[in-house]
Amino acid sequence: MIDVSGTPVLVYQMGKVGSASIVQSLRSSELPGSLHHIHLLSSKALEASKKQHITNQRKFTVQLEHGIAVRDFLDEFPETRPFVITVVRDPLAQFISSFFQNLSHNYPGLTNSDGSWNELEIKITLEGIIESYDPSTAWVSNWYEAEFKNALNVDIYQTPFDHDAGYTLIEENNTRVLCLCMESSSVWTEAISNFLGLGSDFEIKPHNVSVQKWYGPLYRKIRSELNISEAARDGFYSSRLASHFYSNEVLQGFKLKFASTRLNAA
Repeated sequence: MIDVSGTPVLVYQMGKVGSASIVQSLRSSELPGSLHHIHLLSSKALEASKKQHITNQRKFTVQLEHGIAVRDFLDEFPETRPFVITVVRDPLAQFISSFFQNLSHNYPGLTNSDGSWNELEIKITLEGIIESYDPSTAWVSNWYEAEFKNALNVDIYQTPFDHDAGYTLIEENNTRVLCLCMESSSVWTEAISNFLGLGSDFEIKPHNVSVQKWYGPLYRKIRSELNISEAARDGFYSSRLASHFYSNEVLQGFKLKFASTRLNAA
């Protein structure tokens, strides 16, 4: 059973944005309440995910169990003022990283007869998904409206993001939120320490980096060979999420990074 206590600290965002590094670094810190790493918190999304797991006879993930427990706690104690840390990342880079994170679960058939991964089929599949991406309906582009706002009644987009500082603080409807960008991870230690009132010993250390995962070599190779059209790149970088958290200059840099067929696979 998941224990939710004190003033909960929620690390709450989409996957593959560097949040595991934050969670692991916070585990040894003295926090104002229990620590929870979650991707879903809205009642609608939690119920849908629970039904999907039950239908597919899959065990609930740790993140799902924490999301359910935190939702129950906040509903029972609505006066609670949680600390929420949320992180975004270059949308296209995040999308590609998530594809590989879920490769074995979502695409188990993309293998050769000997059981090894079929690199060409994986590349073709990923390129097809990227080319058909629609920011107006995609879950990734609309996560803060469809999930975050529904869960906490906090509209991230009502507060301009401080591009120079690399983070923004929001206090709204009994919730304290620290918004971060993965690309500005150099400011994470100070921003999180100040947000949670931690001591000078607190430090963010890298964890769960894609290139170090089991699919690391496959990820690097295919990512470096992707052919992505200008229209597809524009789709990822024209969303409300992209334009809110990143300046036009940074977005142009993201587009150029993915303009070549020989990408930097960092």
